[in-house]
Amino acid sequence: MLGKVTVLLFLKHVRNKLSKYNINLVHFIQGRIRLQSDTWIVNKDLIHMIVKLMNRELFIYQVKFTRETGSLLITYDTAYLTTLDEMDSWFSILDEVYKKQYGSRKEG
Repeated sequence: MLGKVTVLLFLKHVRNKLSKYNINLVHFIQGRIRLQSDTWIVNKDLIHMIVKLMNRELFIYQVKFTRETGSLLITYDTAYLTTLDEMDSWFSILDEVYKKQYGSRKEG
């Protein structure tokens, strides 16, 4: 039971962080997360930079973008990603890329 509560809190945290960039959490299972944003369909530079920087993360196996749906599939090492702090490194990447792309504006 505690495991389910922890996962729900984790997902709430992730959704809150992503919402400021109009990014939706489509699904999340251990080792795999799919995100979606209509902004990514039209802004090639933005998504290219996100994919490039996320692929540099040691615990990420693969980041794959599907242009037709604007979705980003991230597969990662579950042994490494165990806390919200570790997941926050992903949000740092998003913050960096969106600030470069849009300046002080937070949404795409």
